[in-house]
Amino acid sequence: MASDSSMPDQVRALLHGSLPSMVHVETLLLLGRTTPKGWDRHQIATEIKSSPALVAAALADLETAKLVRSAPGTEPPEFRLDSSD
Repeated sequence: MASDSSMPDQVRALLHGSLPSMVHVETLLLLGRTTPKGWDRHQIATEIKSSPALVAAALADLETAKLVRSAPGTEPPEFRLDSSD
């Protein structure tokens, strides 16, 4: 793959790596198409027809990878795509 300095590091890492499950993929797609809306894990689970536990695990992975972030001051935590660099 050719190097493209305009490609965000997160996208490059995603392309070179892999997402462990379809829950990860579906969560990212949902958050991407509904930006800037925030979603909690139960709402995501309902929307993508998964369990809240699987969604919570996927969100933890995606947050560690800096692909999503939780919005400060939201309870339960709401997640959005991480657009910070």
